[in-house]
Amino acid sequence: MNDFFKSCLRWQMAFCLALGIAFAACNDDNNEGLPDDTTPQHSFEVADFTPIKGPRDTEVTLNGKNFGTDKESVKVFFNEKEATVVSVTDDKIVVRVPGLPGEECFVKVEIDGEEVKCKQLFDYIIQMYVSTLVGGKFKNEGGTDKPDNKPIVTENPTGEIPLAEAKFCGKMESNLNVDKDGNVYFVVKQGGDDYVYKANSETGLLTHVGKSNVGNVSLTLGMNPVTGTLYAVRDQSEWGDLVIYDQENGWFESRTEDEKFKWDKTAGFPSGIDAYGARKAITVRPSTGEIFMFMKGALGSLEVGERPWIGKNLGIPTDKVNGKFSRGMVFDVNNDNILYFSVEEDGRIFKYNIETKECTRLAGSDYGNLPDLIDGDLGGSTLNHPCQICMDSQNNIYVADRYNCCIRKISLDAGTITTFAGKAQTEGYQDGLISEALFDDPMGIAVDKNGVIYVADSDNYAIRRIALE
Repeated sequence: MNDFFKSCLRWQMAFCLALGIAFAACNDDNNEGLPDDTTPQHSFEVADFTPIKGPRDTEVTLNGKNFGTDKESVKVFFNEKEATVVSVTDDKIVVRVPGLPGEECFVKVEIDGEEVKCKQLFDYIIQMYVSTLVGGKFKNEGGTDKPDNKPIVTENPTGEIPLAEAKFCGKMESNLNVDKDGNVYFVVKQGGDDYVYKANSETGLLTHVGKSNVGNVSLTLGMNPVTGTLYAVRDQSEWGDLVIYDQENGWFESRTEDEKFKWDKTAGFPSGIDAYGARKAITVRPSTGEIFMFMKGALGSLEVGERPWIGKNLGIPTDKVNGKFSRGMVFDVNNDNILYFSVEEDGRIFKYNIETKECTRLAGSDYGNLPDLIDGDLGGSTLNHPCQICMDSQNNIYVADRYNCCIRKISLDAGTITTFAGKAQTEGYQDGLISEALFDDPMGIAVDKNGVIYVADSDNYAIRRIALE
């Protein structure tokens, strides 16, 4: 009998030992990635942080002790993304949350190479955010803004440099274009020169593509969305001048007779720059590769093939736009028989059917005595000098509403217009959530395949980026 009880006791002890090992293993699994309380003490401690959730640029305060006061020696990470350290005292570190670190974030503090991971998790909130891709207003060494909204540099950059180092002395008053690889093309005016640039957020680089120096004649950019070929025309020339950018061979400066195009005047257009110049809006029809231009009230198209290139007169879509400027044209992404174009001077956007020649007002009204900005139903809406427009894959048209200092969004499905980004009629320069960001004379706008929007913020000397972050 004693042997039987001894055998049972040994079996129970073995079972309890195995059960204890299993519990210990589970406990280790549940605490994987969190600090081990049995590890040796660090020279500093992190107790907790507040708040425990928020979007990009949320200020988070980490509480603890022995942090020191040397801000340069402190690094804080949300997962693998480094935060911006705002201030450091011996018992508090204040940081700004970086963009897109992940929805659940481990927070790690590193001081002089020593690391401590917080036991709390930070919940990151994804929201639509405006940031600066490149450029922006700059401050003097004393910290004051340059007078008259002018940056401190006197020359535009050349070569290839990091986006963060680029400063411009001219405004971005031409169209924006973005290709399938996320390269953003834009023009910066400096005196009689037009500098063409390519910016890429993935590589973090700005590349000077080329320069045009024809006095007051400005370049207007357009891109073939299928091939990615970038075109530019000079806006004050009866005979026309076409520049083509080839990704492999670089920028071709069009100065020879062979690279000029002429207009077919059989449609009875009046001659002279007033009719054929002022090409401040161009776009490319995806199905045919034709370049469409808006020439002070008249539409024209150019098929780039065998020379000589002859521009076609497509007529005046409606007498309401005769003799007026447009800075924005875009084809409907679902049907490229439909062309949308803005009329800057009258604050209106039109819809034009290339086949039927039918032209109807889509948004905006004659200025008259109406307020400069009315959201809601498209029929009663107003805009104030709408410039470039673009369209995403969700049937939305985005408008650079220049003098309202904001970005407007037209929902073709709902038949409405809203203020999408910026504070209406409030100029300034501020990144942040779309409801808090500020623009100053936005003139160019483009959207990439992922729905990221880029804005040529003219009087801020900057290219802005609007995306979920």
